[in-house]
Amino acid sequence: MEAYTKFNFSNFLKPGITSMALLCAVVMAFGWGWRGNYGHEAGAMLPGALMAMAAVFGSGREDWYRRTLIIGLFGAIGWSFGGSMSYMEHNYYITSDSFPDVAYGYFGFGFIALLWTGVGAAILALAFTKRISELEKYVHVALVIASFWFLEYLYFVLLPDQNIAFQRFGVEVFNDSEWFAALTTLLISSVYWLLRPKERKEAALYVRCAVGWWVGYLTLTKFGGLELAPPNRSESWGGNLGILVVLLVHHYNQKNRAALMFTNYAMLIGPIAYIIAVFIHLPVRIGWLGIPSVFAWKLAEEGFGFFMGLGIALGIAKFIKGGLAKIPDDGNKKHLDLLSAFFLVIVMMVLNLQKNVIDWGNRYHILPDGPNYGLFAWQWFLLTALFCIGVVIYCMWLYHKGKLILVPKTAVEKGIVLFMILITISLVGIAGHRINDWKPGNNVIEYVSYFFLAFLTIFILITTEGNKDHLESPPTPVSFPEDKKWNLSWKFWRWWSVVPILIVLTTLLTLGMDDGSYPMKRKRFGPDAYWRQMQKQAEELKK
Repeated sequence: MEAYTKFNFSNFLKPGITSMALLCAVVMAFGWGWRGNYGHEAGAMLPGALMAMAAVFGSGREDWYRRTLIIGLFGAIGWSFGGSMSYMEHNYYITSDSFPDVAYGYFGFGFIALLWTGVGAAILALAFTKRISELEKYVHVALVIASFWFLEYLYFVLLPDQNIAFQRFGVEVFNDSEWFAALTTLLISSVYWLLRPKERKEAALYVRCAVGWWVGYLTLTKFGGLELAPPNRSESWGGNLGILVVLLVHHYNQKNRAALMFTNYAMLIGPIAYIIAVFIHLPVRIGWLGIPSVFAWKLAEEGFGFFMGLGIALGIAKFIKGGLAKIPDDGNKKHLDLLSAFFLVIVMMVLNLQKNVIDWGNRYHILPDGPNYGLFAWQWFLLTALFCIGVVIYCMWLYHKGKLILVPKTAVEKGIVLFMILITISLVGIAGHRINDWKPGNNVIEYVSYFFLAFLTIFILITTEGNKDHLESPPTPVSFPEDKKWNLSWKFWRWWSVVPILIVLTTLLTLGMDDGSYPMKRKRFGPDAYWRQMQKQAEELKK
């Protein structure tokens, strides 16, 4: 058995891995473009879940098939953290006319992508390397925290004026970061640690992550004064960096070398993927050499999703080629499957699709102002949503009792059905979200791309499941997560040199394309920096 795992792109060309990589790339492109419409943590959950499940379908591993919903859940949670960070301001820096501003823009994209994919992979790795009984405990803690957040949500829905004041306080005092989520996680997980001795190890990880968030945010941003994109964007990056460090230390202390390997792959792939995707979209965005400027930013987001999905698949492929051992399903797996399905189908989709109704009323003004049959439009939508949720919960109850008809027989078939349900709901949601905003040209093409990528995903999925070239499940020799085989060799760390080289190269090429005609430019440095201009305007308004 080798002491180090090889970083070899030739492994990526095997039949089973190729189909898995393509499936992950396309569905992540679809999901990341979809995320661009819904935004924030909830929006980032869908691509994380779909990509994780796609990796399972393409893997050919029966033991992973049985964990499809659980892996999807951890993919959704893992990729949600990055939704607290903003990278839109960097999109204006890269169209500046100075080397430091453009280079900083690409650096900002790469750094945020590193945090996004790093935290996402560190959490997703748990689903591949831990027993069901342990994963259950992690989910139990999350359920208690999420229950409090739901009560908080209801409170602010009923008291919108309080919500506005609360949001303003967060912007003014805590840089529009997720400070309240970090605070409540710290308090609730600490109480959980005290009251549930059998689940203290899992609760302690939440405590450490919350502490890590506060240490990172306070030292780097609040008191350190480091802001990635001042003055109008969320500055949660320091907190996410703290969480990433905590997760890396956790995997190290647990001797989970497989998880460390996967997380490091993701941390490398993220910056490379986003820098390339942003650079590719730039000629379209600025209309270089007369190129039509159609759905430019959508192209960047779908490109990032594609390259990120491809890279994450490469990391998961190392699990397959390395012969990651089957992890025993020793807990109440059916219970965890139902919780995962409830989260993915109901919680995740409701958190996102509620934005449809909000935007129909507040942004597009297409809902009636007065009541219909005694209820306002949003109340009718709420009742309809509650009815649909009730139907889904009833179906889950029937499934739990073994009475639900038309249930697929195998684990992979059940996973594919839920996967298809998520794609269908997301397509219906996105079709209706901004239908009033469609215009001839770029918007039509932008929304058609959702359907193209969705059905391309379905096509690849069908052909992948019919592929006879799946790898063994797992191949021999078997390697456990703690085996030293998963240690990365020095050859892997050489690949990090690609990132600064890529930043310099794309910066020079970007400056070479600049003819001075593109108006949307902002500087990060110097007396004309955009954030300084905003500060001056704010001071003048106060006078």
